[in-house]
Amino acid sequence: MTTAIETETVTIDWTARYATIQSLIHDPSTLIPGSIVLPRWIDARTFWYTRDLPSGSEVRIVDATGERADRRLALSAIIDALQSANPDAAAIGQEDVVPVEGSLETITVKYAGGFWIYDTARGTAAPREDGTRSGDQIALAPDRKTRIVVRDNNLVLVRGDGGEVALTVDGEEANAYGSVPLVARALDQFAGRAPQGSWSPDGGHFFTLRTDERRVGSLPIMEFLPATGVRPQVRTNRTSLPGDENVTEFTLVMVDAGGGVTEIDHAPLPAVRMNDTPFKSGMTWWSADSSTAYFVAIERGERKVSVIACDAATGKTRVVFCEESDAPIDLSVNVYTPALIHALPARNQLVWYSERSGRGHLYLYDLETGEMIRPLTDGDWQVREVLGVDEEERTLIFLAAGIGSASTPYQVRPCSVEFDEGLPSLRILRDDDGEHLVYRPRDINVTASTPFEVPPESIAGVAPGGSYFVDTISYLDRLPRTILCDRGGNVIRELESGDEDALPAGWRWPVPVRAKAADGETDVFGVLFFPVDYDPEESYPVIDAIYGGPQLHIAPAGAFADGMSTAHLIEAAALSELGAFTLLLDGRGTSERDKAFRHASWGRVHEASNIEDHIAAIRQLKEIHPAMDLDRVGITGFSAGGYAAALASFRHGSFFKVAVAGGGNYDQSLFWHSWGERYHGAYDEEHYATQAAKTYAAEASGKILFIHGLRDFGCHPAALFQMLQALVENHKDYDLVLLPAVGHMLSGYGERRRLDYFVEHLFGERPPVLAEPFTLASDERYREIVEIGPSIAEERAREE
Repeated sequence: MTTAIETETVTIDWTARYATIQSLIHDPSTLIPGSIVLPRWIDARTFWYTRDLPSGSEVRIVDATGERADRRLALSAIIDALQSANPDAAAIGQEDVVPVEGSLETITVKYAGGFWIYDTARGTAAPREDGTRSGDQIALAPDRKTRIVVRDNNLVLVRGDGGEVALTVDGEEANAYGSVPLVARALDQFAGRAPQGSWSPDGGHFFTLRTDERRVGSLPIMEFLPATGVRPQVRTNRTSLPGDENVTEFTLVMVDAGGGVTEIDHAPLPAVRMNDTPFKSGMTWWSADSSTAYFVAIERGERKVSVIACDAATGKTRVVFCEESDAPIDLSVNVYTPALIHALPARNQLVWYSERSGRGHLYLYDLETGEMIRPLTDGDWQVREVLGVDEEERTLIFLAAGIGSASTPYQVRPCSVEFDEGLPSLRILRDDDGEHLVYRPRDINVTASTPFEVPPESIAGVAPGGSYFVDTISYLDRLPRTILCDRGGNVIRELESGDEDALPAGWRWPVPVRAKAADGETDVFGVLFFPVDYDPEESYPVIDAIYGGPQLHIAPAGAFADGMSTAHLIEAAALSELGAFTLLLDGRGTSERDKAFRHASWGRVHEASNIEDHIAAIRQLKEIHPAMDLDRVGITGFSAGGYAAALASFRHGSFFKVAVAGGGNYDQSLFWHSWGERYHGAYDEEHYATQAAKTYAAEASGKILFIHGLRDFGCHPAALFQMLQALVENHKDYDLVLLPAVGHMLSGYGERRRLDYFVEHLFGERPPVLAEPFTLASDERYREIVEIGPSIAEERAREE
């Protein structure tokens, strides 16, 4: 007699797993209160920041010396004051009020399209008397009364008494004063970003630019959902492509506050570094006596950079010094971060960032002679950020990666070095375990962690004068904490720590990954999330959450401390909730490592994050974690990650059986010239064919889903459709989700379809039918942006 052995079939509750995923990715920026502190300094010893509490947000004012007790102002009290001042207004919610400025007596907030000042002693709110609105683009003069405003593509001087002087009259949309390129202008207008320019210390001149796109070609988008009527409309989109003769250019001009505009005696600057202006990227400054303005000129292709001095009175220029290379010159660790240079007007010197040694380090230059005085840093590590100056100690404060006890080349420590001593005076200010984040104005970590309405230049980790700094330390196995330190790195007090109770139920921390690249020599790093309900005796699929851009790295060194890495961390954690091992890995050819590592993809942009490194790492991880099923490996990514996922599926379909590619830049020939020429080189049709995904369509073999927004001005749908046609011509199957009302984002609907695709093709199961739509907070934010329309100026003109 035999007894049948019954095997238990595990039934997965996919609806519950989707609910967990949605709760994770709905709005990562609000996931863990207390994990991010964004200091805004009132003076050299006092700063304020906003705190998110279960009871609501509050503003906290801190005296670093401890002589004054902290002040806590509940946002609800500010709202009550606003409601009293606006009795006929609808009920005001916390989401309607954004604190933007602070002093010892007042907090300025943006509300209902205007600025309101809350008196902390009286508990009252009143409109700001200067009449400015939240969308106004204002550059306040040193006297704090005079201001320059961008209006109808021109510059207007507004005096303290309200009188106005039109400084320019010939501006036009495609040749505008004080403005960023058109592709980003509407957001700047919506947020009320300051004009592109800087006042001289004496308030006599305003150094600015004209953004000239008159001869730039259009890369139009078809609007299939017009605001009125049913006929599709063509939306123009001025975009200069690799090889174009005419590209976006910046003509530098000097505006005399008393009237008159002088064009700087220098050729227009081509847009570089992802179309940044020289002002936005921190590459302009003034001499202490206001006689000279300086700027960094980067030639197209970015292989030659020059520091230029300009006479403020005449506009005449001279070259201070140059740096040239046979490959693109990086002035920061990624193109989203302002240049790592720091002017020292009182010394007439400049701190200059260069990779001439093979690693990013700092050098001190004399601005009169153009000669290098001395190296400030050197070693087998990398400068990550230049934070500020300790004026009393005559030292530079900066962040360095891979120094001291750092466990990876990415992990950061705050450091200082004396200008007069250089290398021998180098100090690591904090060398305790973890990733150290000290914010720098306009840094990518700032812009990724703040609302549009908050000026990114207002946030700084280092106090004016350099006596104090705020350091957020994050980890991969616990929540971050933020400390206040003195200039020597000594802890004064702990300010915040992440709220343990806010961690999602069942949260699982990732494990660090260190593996050998496909060359068998280079170390590559990442993090790995284990599948939900992990049992080492079972078998699980693997999902590689890739980003294939040379300008970033995605594997976090810590968790929840900044918006950029947190987004990638949460995405990987969410995918692991499907029941898969999920990997974040930075292969060769990505940023924030030494020059050789980064340039592994220069001229070969399709090799950024090297997909063969990913395959090698996954195979090594299989040896450590036998529960990985390498017959069920998927890959997914968005933007450059979508591009990388498509290339992986086409070229390595036998390994990556299932791919989901979202919003990919599938051909750099259809992407900004400043991107393609920087990362793939000068345009040549044959050379550019090597990076286009469509070139490899004939090799496609795996299952692949493409998700793309038809309003995507960045990663243009034309590249998608040209690639799809190549698949058709080669009789290759693919799946497609088009999002007619979405730009460069995945959206809640697209995210749900991505999950469905992996459930069906990687897990071999039927996706759940959800009772409620799968939505994300970003869906609503995107709708708000779309409603901005083509131009704030046009909208205001219609109102008037």
